[in-house]
Amino acid sequence: MFIKFIDMEERNYYEVLQINNSTESVAIHAAYKRLSKEYQNSNFALYDYILKMQELNKAYLTLINDDKRTEYDEGLEGENALELESENANEEVPFEIDEESAKKNKIKVESCSFYLDGGGDIEAIGEIISTNNKDIEDFIEIHFNVYDSNNKLISATKTYGNRSGRRITFDMYLFIKSKSATPAKVKIYFS
Repeated sequence: MFIKFIDMEERNYYEVLQINNSTESVAIHAAYKRLSKEYQNSNFALYDYILKMQELNKAYLTLINDDKRTEYDEGLEGENALELESENANEEVPFEIDEESAKKNKIKVESCSFYLDGGGDIEAIGEIISTNNKDIEDFIEIHFNVYDSNNKLISATKTYGNRSGRRITFDMYLFIKSKSATPAKVKIYFS
């Protein structure tokens, strides 16, 4: 008889052993023994029993070894951080336009949006048009300043955008998130 092992969606090892993340080695061993005995005495089909024991053994062998447990815990922390970041995916970032520089360059922002992606980076999408019904001929620089919640400048980017007659469009990443700062707003001005 051949049994094919399949990769199941991995559950948290602490949940598998029904313990918390501060449990000592002796209690981890006791939890393993209790659950393996419980599984042996249950009415699981052979296939289900093998899968449950495979999961239990993997969790036990990882958490009973101090080095492997430390590595596993660090991985959990990284996953939790990614989950938090992905919760913020597509979150809109507020922005302000420097009206004085827009008026001076005879342009206005037709549409504009800034979104945080899953990694905490800001994607900027927008369109600027001429206010005097003339083609935009001169090079107009679009400046994006990114500020944190304390109004501290954490990133500055500029672009010329893609020109087409009276319009300039842009679609770009403005800001690559650093560990020390989270973007709170963007200010746009022109030169």
